[in-house]
Amino acid sequence: MADDPVVLRAQAVKLRKAAKDLRAKAGALDDDLVKLQTQYPLPSDTLWAGPHAKTFADALTSAKTTVGSAKTSIESYAAACEAEATKRDTRAKAAEAAEAAAKR
Repeated sequence: MADDPVVLRAQAVKLRKAAKDLRAKAGALDDDLVKLQTQYPLPSDTLWAGPHAKTFADALTSAKTTVGSAKTSIESYAAACEAEATKRDTRAKAAEAAEAAAKR
């Protein structure tokens, strides 16, 4: 059988779990970078100043932007997993209806 409702529903559950896990991990990707920028704002006359401090601060900002893009991509993929789970639930429901109609 091409569309086994049990298999489709199990796949939908796995896809939703993957989406949930992806979202949870994506949310924490930039935690360390944000913490670093918050606790050690650069350049700073009291902490670290000069061209190297500026270079480091710029690199940190760039890394945060890159990680932010990765977060967005991961969250988009999680949404795609959710959409695919919904499609599989719909296919499972249709397959169940077809099975029920065939038994009549």
